[in-house]
Amino acid sequence: MRSQALARMLLATALVGQARIEEACDLTHQTVELTHGLGSAVVLDQLRHLALLLRSHAVRCPDVPQLLDRLRDAIRERRWVALPLPTA
Repeated sequence: MRSQALARMLLATALVGQARIEEACDLTHQTVELTHGLGSAVVLDQLRHLALLLRSHAVRCPDVPQLLDRLRDAIRERRWVALPLPTA
């Protein structure tokens, strides 16, 4: 699951680089759905990275603001992944 999610996010990053923003948004939406409940710091970092890349396209592409909201919620829900373990 994690490998598939990372591959999808790598592809979404490439699509953003090619200015294929709608495709990147669709793929990112699918990936967020696919990874719901997955506890992976690497996936969380990649979601943050995609959010940063997509921000500059929010004005030109109507799909981006909704996706940014979804990414923000997904990142907030998974914040526990990046927290250090409690010590006794």
